Amino acid sequence: MKDSSSLGQLLVRVNLINEDQLRYAEEEVKYQAQLGKRVTLAQILIRAGMVKQEALTDILGVQMQSVTKKRIGEMLLDQGFITQDQLNEALEKQKTSGGKRLGRVLVDLKFIDEKKLTDILCCQFEVPYVKLDAIRLDEKVYEFLSEDQCKTNKIAPLYVTKDSRQALVVAMADPTNVRLRDSIKFKVKRPVDVVMASEQDIKKTLDTLYANSGPAEESLAELIGDSKDGDELETVERGQGASDEPELTDEEGRAVVKIVTTLIHEAIARHASDIHLEPQETFLKLRYRIDGDLQVMSPIPARLMPQILSRIKLLSKMDIAEKRKPLDGRFTVRYKGSEVDLRVSSFPISLRKRGVCEKIVMRILDPNSGQFPLKDMGFDPRVLKQFIDAINAPNGIVLVTGPTGSGKSTTLYASIREILDSTINISTMEDPVELNIDGVNQGQINNAAGFTFAAGIRAYSVRTRT
Repeated sequence: MKDSSSLGQLLVRVNLINEDQLRYAEEEVKYQAQLGKRVTLAQILIRAGMVKQEALTDILGVQMQSVTKKRIGEMLLDQGFITQDQLNEALEKQKTSGGKRLGRVLVDLKFIDEKKLTDILCCQFEVPYVKLDAIRLDEKVYEFLSEDQCKTNKIAPLYVTKDSRQALVVAMADPTNVRLRDSIKFKVKRPVDVVMASEQDIKKTLDTLYANSGPAEESLAELIGDSKDGDELETVERGQGASDEPELTDEEGRAVVKIVTTLIHEAIARHASDIHLEPQETFLKLRYRIDGDLQVMSPIPARLMPQILSRIKLLSKMDIAEKRKPLDGRFTVRYKGSEVDLRVSSFPISLRKRGVCEKIVMRILDPNSGQFPLKDMGFDPRVLKQFIDAINAPNGIVLVTGPTGSGKSTTLYASIREILDSTINISTMEDPVELNIDGVNQGQINNAAGFTFAAGIRAYSVRTRT
């Protein structure tokens, strides 16, 4: 939080000063700058008697002054907080810590206390340390970031500044994670100011923030091992070939129905893009892909594994007897009044004791989400102009590549909406069709029927934009 206006907004949020005092201090900073003097907002407030140094320190923490930027280990070593041997030991420990930051490893090894580490990080990244219990939270700030993303990354959205920037202020336990900061900016589509807070403060803030905003349904963790009756997943039939599902009357069968229903509903509620069900020797591993990262959920007992996988294959109109080759299917469910498509694929895997099993991945295709205009996709202005020129060209090819969940399909659908015009003919070949767009001829590839990408390209030639 390098901007003095952002710091001022923070001081107002913690009731240390009021809006009038902030305006006075900002004007004085500008006046002193015109005189060639460089003073900070905090200095002006202290000189004017509007705030005491002790109060400022208590709210923002001890901010160390440094003009150099070094690695955290080098800074701690140079200032005598750790020895070279301790640094070497921490670096070795970090290699087997599962991705922990060096600072956290040093704290775990008790080479440095957490408060001193906090002060060093605040100095290094020029962010204030804030006690969150003094912050007034915006009522609906939780809408910017999902609860899972916040808890996984130890971040908490706090409020939106009232200045012209309309920046989202986010508390982070680890301001060294520059990739996460950039990800937040892309997701919220506005400037982001960062403050630092303890993990305990962030956890308490998230509990308060999301207390009444999460899904009201029974959680999957509460369901596993519970065999009581529950509502069956409401599916929506598409096209021909629908078949009645067999009755599951035994206790475990009813538990399977409830677990499958809940894991799908919970994934949709958490804004997951994929559901991964991966057989292990002693349990069925469940992971949700949320904001591009796979998050491990509660494991499902091995005794329910075959029935759960068969249940999903049955919903997807897949051959439940075929387990030796990859299969594809899809089905549609209703969730809170909306229809959500799920694309399902199976992949045979071999376990030492269980033999051949199937991993199943379900891609969640919500037709009501991800419909962004091209200008809101995060393009650099110059790149956006070049991209729009390319998609409006009379011929040529544009390749959109990237890992799962990176936004390839969202970008392509946004591009189609950008060039959509009744005077031109737009046709697509997709496998599968994830989102229906009025006015566009969308072709579903069907290799078994002979409708391949090559056959589709040959079928469309002159005066057709594909």
